[in-house]
Amino acid sequence: FGTGEEVRDWLHVEDVAKLLFTAAQNATIDCPVVNAGSEQGVSVKDILQYLSDQWEVSGLPPVFSSKVKTGDPNAYIAGISKARSWHWEPTINWHDGITEYVSWYKQCQ
Repeated sequence: FGTGEEVRDWLHVEDVAKLLFTAAQNATIDCPVVNAGSEQGVSVKDILQYLSDQWEVSGLPPVFSSKVKTGDPNAYIAGISKARSWHWEPTINWHDGITEYVSWYKQCQ
């Protein structure tokens, strides 16, 4: 569904795991809310197109219904200032994460 122009903040699972570990080290009785993200918005269309390119599938552009899901924001980009105050930073950009995933998956075949 959607238009493909919806923007999201993509984060590699290794960065999520590192933030969870960091959060455990900084846990307090106050139970602070901390966003995880890269602070870089990328459209769903661009993610799927890059994934398709990495699979080397030509001529198959992503297709979307153009039906916007009620309640979904057009863009969501996380503010990560609290995580940064804990000296955490995302380290794996979305290009590298997708490239790594496709390479791993192809090796499993």
